Amino acid sequence: GGPGDTGNNWLTYFNYTFDAKWSSTFRIGGENVKSGPSYTKYTLCPTYKINDNFSVRAEFSSYDYKKYAAAGSATNFGIQAIFKF
Repeated sequence: GGPGDTGNNWLTYFNYTFDAKWSSTFRIGGENVKSGPSYTKYTLCPTYKINDNFSVRAEFSSYDYKKYAAAGSATNFGIQAIFKF
């Protein structure tokens, strides 16, 4: 894209609790740019609840690029510690 280019972004997600300790979020999103690079992103985020105030979450994302010569795809992985008070 560039200045004045048009397009849209979108996102859909689904949260699911497997049991008292395990849950996960599944996301699919993307960006469509009229005259620039676009992508679709797939994400999986399993979460383990240690107690009511502390959880650990992993996040794995995969990008599928369109109209972008430098990369056809990419992946991202991260871990979060979540403290609630």
